[in-house]
Amino acid sequence: MTQEPEIRELAAQEAAVERAVTDAAGMAATVDRAFPALFGRLEELGVTPAGAPFIRYLKTGERLEIELGVPVPGGVEELRAAERTSLPAGRAAVLRHIGHFQGLREAGERLLSWVDEHGEQAAGPHWETYVTDPRSEPDSSKWITDVYLPLQ
Repeated sequence: MTQEPEIRELAAQEAAVERAVTDAAGMAATVDRAFPALFGRLEELGVTPAGAPFIRYLKTGERLEIELGVPVPGGVEELRAAERTSLPAGRAAVLRHIGHFQGLREAGERLLSWVDEHGEQAAGPHWETYVTDPRSEPDSSKWITDVYLPLQ
């Protein structure tokens, strides 16, 4: 189930990330490798995540350039520049998807169509925030993912 998109005003959010290049077939393996590595590094540094994990799609197509990340408190000096990014402040179109991750591509396409229909323009790459942890909720029909698209 995908809810109707809405426009929200977002605050900037510092984040720690793992960057990767993959394709659709390799996405699950990339996620299975990158998130445990990222959370392990944060634990070693004594950094507690400040929000739900996300994947930001820097480039899409056959090859995906992505950032797999998690929000962290501001000013975490121990993170190297290669591990640090921020999610942008400003207006964003947001769509909530409830269900299995396989429906996220369609949800993203719906969000892009909605943005076009409402005369808005994207201001950067979109990201998905995984509100529900599949390890905690085995029923995929209850998984919640928010899809964000920054707007001009």
